[in-house]
Amino acid sequence: CGEGVLSLHSSGQAWHPPSFRQHPGPVGRGGVIAAGGLGSYAVTWRWDAGLGRAQLYVWDLDEDPDVGSFAGHEGPVLAAALTADSERLLSASLDHTLWVWSVRPVQSEPLAILRGHSGPVADVQVAANNEVTLSASWDGTLRLWSLGGHYPLMAVFAGHTDRVLACAVHPEGRSAVSASADRTLRLWDLASGRTLAVLAGHDAAVTGCAFTRDGRVVSRSLDGTLALWDAGSGTRLAVLRGH
Repeated sequence: CGEGVLSLHSSGQAWHPPSFRQHPGPVGRGGVIAAGGLGSYAVTWRWDAGLGRAQLYVWDLDEDPDVGSFAGHEGPVLAAALTADSERLLSASLDHTLWVWSVRPVQSEPLAILRGHSGPVADVQVAANNEVTLSASWDGTLRLWSLGGHYPLMAVFAGHTDRVLACAVHPEGRSAVSASADRTLRLWDLASGRTLAVLAGHDAAVTGCAFTRDGRVVSRSLDGTLALWDAGSGTRLAVLRGH
């Protein structure tokens, strides 16, 4: 991606994946998101020195052309997520904010700027029901926002003792998990805001987390391991080594 080209690669011989040439400079750290009903998309970003802002790009991996580009954040983009209907994009930034963008139709101005975190926003995830979004921040908290109306703040989840680096919403939308530099994960009840369980066992910062389809939790840590957890009891089921 250093030459401003986003490429898809396939191990098969029959498909010749396209390259997407739109970036006028190096492609920054971005996320590839598999959107629910309307196809698969990639979201990338780069710093535009002329504008002094981050430039986001949304690509349709099935159709070939870019869907749209958006400029706004005053700092690097750390994470991005599309809503399940692929109509809105949420971006999280080092500038302490979340921006909500209209993808279908494309609008150059944001639908909303969500403020409240006192530190960089490291991750953002959208619930499968498209009703809420969850953000994780270096300020040690998570924030739950409504995706309806004027995007009001619904709840603040506090409990981690260091930066929160990642989050995920359960497929059924009732709970969430967060990963922190304090070496733990926390399971949260989204309705009440209470901590359901603290998952401890990693020997270094936990940098990623996700739910499996059957509701278990997978975590990634700087200790070089992946761990599998039972979300109900908080028990660590397996440790995967090899990194």
